[in-house]
Amino acid sequence: MCLPGAREDDPGLEVKMDVGRPGRALPSRGDPAGAQTYYGRVLRHAEATHGPEHPTVATCLNSPGVVVGDHGDLAAARACFERALRIDKAVHGRDYATTQVVRARHERACTQSGAQRR
Repeated sequence: MCLPGAREDDPGLEVKMDVGRPGRALPSRGDPAGAQTYYGRVLRHAEATHGPEHPTVATCLNSPGVVVGDHGDLAAARACFERALRIDKAVHGRDYATTQVVRARHERACTQSGAQRR
């Protein structure tokens, strides 16, 4: 997580489970683009650190999915949730609690946009 005063290239930078908190505050302050930039950095860091199919990457996809969905970009929300769901299913299985939460978010985004669920 990028804290004030921390450098993005700091080798001690860790992606924590609460990565969504700073990013979720930005849209409420009128800066949804800032939230997308923030989440993009967090996601790139998680992918570089853990690999593209790691559960941490799935976690990092959930918050931006919620934010972009809340701001009407349901296609982007679905893309975030679809990727997170694919990772969670592969790592944890279909019945794992996190997988079920992501599935529910994906289904809600699909329902709101009229898209087909996977």
